[in-house]
Parts: sequence; structure tokens; C-alpha cells
Amino acid sequence: MKKINRNIFKPFMFICLGLMAVVLMSARAYDPPGAPGKPEMVDVGDDWCTIKFTPPETDNGSPITTYLIDRRYKGGVWERCAEKLLYKITIRDLIEGSEVEFRVSAVNAGGEGPHSASSGFIFIKE
Repeated sequence: MKKINRNIFKPFMFICLGLMAVVLMSARAYDPPGAPGKPEMVDVGDDWCTIKFTPPETDNGSPITTYLIDRRYKGGVWERCAEKLLYKITIRDLIEGSEVEFRVSAVNAGGEGPHSASSGFIFIKE
């Protein structure tokens, strides 16, 4: 077997270690974002409602990729009703004459953050 030339092997080894360090540092994990602001009703119709909210105070180093909007009818359970990257959203196909509340969570590379406070119940006009 041939003897390895140390003058070539050592610099090559340092280059490989340096590249590994760069790759490991760039693949850092992110934490999920904070909670968005409490949703507020902007307008309401017979089967729709427009809400707005403020973005989280922190995205923990990774940009927000989407907002998840959940709704709950009075006496019901939370269910997902929209996924958008907007601060003002119109939710359609609501039940006329019902009361519904909304909450929002933000998503980034670290996952889904905590939910906002609930909007409180909003009466959907008949």
C-alpha cells in the first residue's frame, strides 16, 4: 500500500472539517413563533365574518409561513377554518343566526406557535 503524502492529506482534512462545521451551523433548529394578537371583528354578514389580528411579537428567527384560523360555535369544539398569510381574513360559510368565536396561531420553520386569545363570541346575522 502506498504511503499517504501528509502534505496533501492534512489540508484536505481541515477543509472537510470546516465544511462540516458550516453545514451544521446553517442547519440550526428554530423555535415556533409567539402568539398573534387577539382577533377582532371588522365586518359581519349573513354567513360570513371578517376578522383582523396583529402578528406575533416574535418569529424566533424564522419568518412566518402561514396563520391557522380556528372557529368554535357556542357549545362546540374548535375546528380549523382557514390557513392564510394575511392579517385580515373573511371566513365564509358560517351558520346564520349562530354565535362563533375565533383564535389564530402562527407557523414558521419551528412549527405552530401558541394560539391567540379568543375573539369572544360574534353573532352571525340572519
